[in-house]
Amino acid sequence: MTALFPFDLPAASAVYATLMIVTFAIHLLAAQFLLGGSAYLAWRGLVAPAGDSVLRKLFVDWLPFAMGVTITLGVAPLLFVQILDQQGFYTANLLLFHRWMAVLPVLIVAFYLLYVQKGSTRIREHALFGRALPAVVFSCVAFVGFSWSENHLLSLDRGVWSSFYASARWFYPAPELLPRALMMLAASLPGLAIVATLLLRGRPQEERHAAATTLRGLLILGAVVAIGCGLWTGSATYREVRAASTPWLWLAGLGALTATVFGALHLARNPKLALLSWTVSLLGIGGAREARRWGALPTDTVVEHHERAWTVGGFGVFVFFAIVATVALAFLGRRVRTELRATVK
Repeated sequence: MTALFPFDLPAASAVYATLMIVTFAIHLLAAQFLLGGSAYLAWRGLVAPAGDSVLRKLFVDWLPFAMGVTITLGVAPLLFVQILDQQGFYTANLLLFHRWMAVLPVLIVAFYLLYVQKGSTRIREHALFGRALPAVVFSCVAFVGFSWSENHLLSLDRGVWSSFYASARWFYPAPELLPRALMMLAASLPGLAIVATLLLRGRPQEERHAAATTLRGLLILGAVVAIGCGLWTGSATYREVRAASTPWLWLAGLGALTATVFGALHLARNPKLALLSWTVSLLGIGGAREARRWGALPTDTVVEHHERAWTVGGFGVFVFFAIVATVALAFLGRRVRTELRATVK
């Protein structure tokens, strides 16, 4: 390769790959808050089910909204993946069959349970339900994330499709799957800690101090484990495509390391810098993921498909509505933050 992926691709393919990386990184930040928050509540329900800590209240209040945001932000990368690798994506969907179809009902169950958890103090404090409900929610969220990773890896392994179909298997135990899943779970903790710190800004000082140590610990622990699992994932990646992913994995590691430094020094004072560094890390994860995908694609056929898609038109409409949506979200976010601060005061 003569340049860093995706800048070494033809124009149409490069644009679609870049948009996929950016939209996936944005989606991943919301997904990390959802996964990490549900994991924290599940752990808290097991070790300390009684009483509401500052973080427990925060996550109970925000996780239903986070799930809606995660699903909404997942639409863009879902559309782009169908352009980048239509054949692989649809084939993996069909091969996984019932396992893949289970994603939707599992999401519905998790969505409703999050609102039950938020709306009923009696259920949260119940001896049995207070423990079981957060564990079920986390299991649902983790299952969906695991299924997406499995689907992604199966979509790339074209050589196994025929035997997979002939044996009517429901599981795809790729060497990358376990380290990849563990990396995503560990990486959710820094994302959770950074977003939670931003959400706590403007709250009473005693609440922020009560949560600061826990959030700093989650960020450092998650980043260190995620970096280790990232190295494990890189070693499990097929050698012929590892070179394309390596620069992006270095970028992900650098962003994670920088965010960890900001978090270790004083997360409450540096949440925006930590968020910027962590976003760089997410872009690195997205870039490595797409470089891994591109290395497994039939290049000539895919490039031709991208060029045909590019000539269909509609890109200007996409850009227009992307700008409108970004401005609207920024405006609404600012209004919500202002109202929250006014409510606290």
